[in-house]
Amino acid sequence: MRLIAAALLLTAAGTACGKRGNPLPPVRPIPGRINDATARRIGDRVEVRFTVPPANLDNSTPPSVTRLDVYAAAGPPTPPGPGFFPPAPFPLPVPGRPIMMNSFPPSRIWTPPAPPAPTRRGGAPVTTGVQLLNAAYLRGHVDVRPPPPPVAAGDANAKEPPAPAASTTEPDPRPAPGEPATFTYDVSKERAAAGAEDLSVMRFMVVPIAGRNRPGPPSNVLELPLTSTLVPPSSPVVSYDERTITVTWTPTEPSQIFRIYRADSTGKEVLPALTPGPIGTPLYSAPVEFGVERCFVVHSTIARGSAVVESEPTAPVCKTPVDTFPPAAPDGLIALPSEGKIQLKWNAVDAADLAGYLVLRAEGAAAPEPVTASPVSETAFDDTTTKAGVRYVYVVVAVDKAGNRSPSSNQVEETAR
Repeated sequence: MRLIAAALLLTAAGTACGKRGNPLPPVRPIPGRINDATARRIGDRVEVRFTVPPANLDNSTPPSVTRLDVYAAAGPPTPPGPGFFPPAPFPLPVPGRPIMMNSFPPSRIWTPPAPPAPTRRGGAPVTTGVQLLNAAYLRGHVDVRPPPPPVAAGDANAKEPPAPAASTTEPDPRPAPGEPATFTYDVSKERAAAGAEDLSVMRFMVVPIAGRNRPGPPSNVLELPLTSTLVPPSSPVVSYDERTITVTWTPTEPSQIFRIYRADSTGKEVLPALTPGPIGTPLYSAPVEFGVERCFVVHSTIARGSAVVESEPTAPVCKTPVDTFPPAAPDGLIALPSEGKIQLKWNAVDAADLAGYLVLRAEGAAAPEPVTASPVSETAFDDTTTKAGVRYVYVVVAVDKAGNRSPSSNQVEETAR
């Protein structure tokens, strides 16, 4: 019996030492949330813009996002009621009573809600994000360019990925994690049916997808009015001075607000808008850049949170500012004669594009001629080419980088020694 017991103990010990637990499930990260989604409608064209999540929901990398699904549906205005994610029933604090941690309900990071089925052909009258997350309202997707494979930190044998070979093919147009992306959608059918009271708002939502079909949390719901038709303002006018370029226009309807964009000469806009939000004054100004063509277009707009409706743009107006503005004249010029030279001093000129100063000298009634071959940067100059006993007249002018000369400074006369 003792031998049998010893054998059983040895067998059990051997089994325990070599036993391995159940295999762990593979890590399947889900993409992080999109926090910056915006929507913009111009006529029948809607542009949904967002940044591809740069990390997973648990902040791990590399990001697992492979595409971004965009849902959209028309419906009535949002009724009053709870939001998309109702608050958790956390306990209220009671003075003098400690809150036990086990009183907080457990919660998951995010669980996709079960979308309700459409109630009629063509879809339900969508008013909430839960209703919008339905396969019937999937309008398209944006594919994501995969990130390069990571290099293990501290691996001495790790090598940098080889540089891509030169290719004549077009670059990959897909956005990568962390890059901006745009989804464009035509709402002409929805706008044609928007006469019905329950189809006056178009709602959009973006859901990041990992792998083939592993969704992350959706973006906020973006609501766009479908029935609003806006009239663009008058064509803008561009003017400038030595410091500022200014764009002005005239409203065409009462209480209009506006968005202004930089554009090219064909009217293609450069995003984002030049102002953080809509402006109520028909004027925009910025520091001038001489020799650089600037084109602008203006829209009238209405805003609803992160979604805006804009009119068709005005025709682009372009201007290439030319620097014809001389600096101010120097003042305070004085002359101090000494043996073999006349010393000149004057006050500095405040000009952003100042190139320097030219010193001009005349003998008798002759016109002043430059003593310096090129502008000097200092506010002092020693004229060592004087002749003893000759009386000289001096003035100084400021010169900018475009070659514009200021008016002459005050005039001084002095006899050389």
